[in-house]
Amino acid sequence: KPRRARTAFTYEQLVALENKFKATRYLSVCERLNLALSLSLTETQGKRWFQNRRTKWKARVPVARLARPAPRVPPRACDLRCRASSPREPGPLPSLLLPSPKPRDLLFPSPRGERLAGEERPGLAPQHRPPPRAPHL
Repeated sequence: KPRRARTAFTYEQLVALENKFKATRYLSVCERLNLALSLSLTETQGKRWFQNRRTKWKARVPVARLARPAPRVPPRACDLRCRASSPREPGPLPSLLLPSPKPRDLLFPSPRGERLAGEERPGLAPQHRPPPRAPHL
């Protein structure tokens, strides 16, 4: 299968792509389609340009800067319109939905998920609860 010819972007296309990249590193499907149409590119050409540009950006940016969380921005009108017609984005990972442990549980973990002495155990009458234990140090 012959390789596809490399796309030669015009100066105007590159300026528009770079400006959009400065504003946002990732485009929604709607933004990608609109940008491609406005620049006379295919959606795939725009998508590949952004993928390659992110790779170049990550190689130049120090690792410590990448580790910082990105600021949350409100959804743009384009994103809201597209969500109705595009498939749902995956939600947060299940581990992110779990409650975070209490500081006491981190310092004094109980074996095999058992609760520490004195904690309520719904469903067990007081006479059936295990005897209190001192936390492990």
